[in-house]
Parts: sequence; structure tokens; C-alpha cells
Amino acid sequence: MPGSTPKKVVAYRFDREPLPGYVRQPESFSPEGVELLSAAGSVVVLPWADLKLLCFVREWEVTPGWDGRRAFASRPKLEGLWVRFDFRDGDTLEGLIANRLHDLDGLGFHATPPEATGNTQRIYIPRAALKSCSVLGAVGSAKANARRRGTADGQLTMFE
Repeated sequence: MPGSTPKKVVAYRFDREPLPGYVRQPESFSPEGVELLSAAGSVVVLPWADLKLLCFVREWEVTPGWDGRRAFASRPKLEGLWVRFDFRDGDTLEGLIANRLHDLDGLGFHATPPEATGNTQRIYIPRAALKSCSVLGAVGSAKANARRRGTADGQLTMFE
């Protein structure tokens, strides 16, 4: 199976020094940390304990803090679990994670940020960076899926 292409990221550590680089996912993720190829060309392994979050970005516009909003203005439209992440340093961030247990890994969470149309397309939050994680809601319901399926053949409908 061919390897994945390197993705552009900005790694935010707890000391707030952003570090632009590339990662290959999932090959770069190990129990020790994430392997990052910096923009200068050196390979650095960032331990999970030092990493706050990894932003998958379009461009390396390194700005102080994360770009965009940290919370949804209203109920998200995309399907998934609406989650609030509480970091060890007191910061919070909302995001959408997949509503499938198969997609969860033991090292952290892949999430869609509140402003996915900005520079940051996806984020990865290591479990070691979190104090707590709360589900605020489930977007996409069983009712909508049942409507798409329709009625089974031979099933009687009410009020015909």
C-alpha cells in the first residue's frame, strides 16, 4: 500500500511557539509523539505531552494563537459529534468529530474546527493535552436516515 502524501501543518505547543512543517499521517504518529518535517528541512519528534494541537492548514500563515473562532456560533450543519475540548492550560475549543468508534484512535481526536473555511481545515488534539472532553450534541439524526431509507417492501403504512 503506498504511503500518504505529506500534509501541511502548524504544531502548537503549550509554550505557544507555533512550528510549521509537514506530517505523514498515520505514519508520523507513534506512542512517543508526532514526527514533523520542519519547513527548514529538519525532522523533529514532538512528544504528545508538549503538543497542544496540530492544525492541518492550507498555508503556513503562522499567526499568534489559532485562527478563527473557537466555538460554533450556532448548531453545526455537518454530521458528527459536537464536542468541547478543555485543555490543561484552561483554553477551550469546539469541534466536530466522527460519530463512528472505528475512527477514534488512542492517541487523540481528529476534528473539524468551527471555521473550517478558514486557513485551518482540520485539527488533531492529543489526549495528553486535554483536561476533559464533553459532547455537546449529535448532529445528524436517525430520523433523517430513516427518511432516506423509506419503507420496507411489503410493509403496511399507516393512514393509507
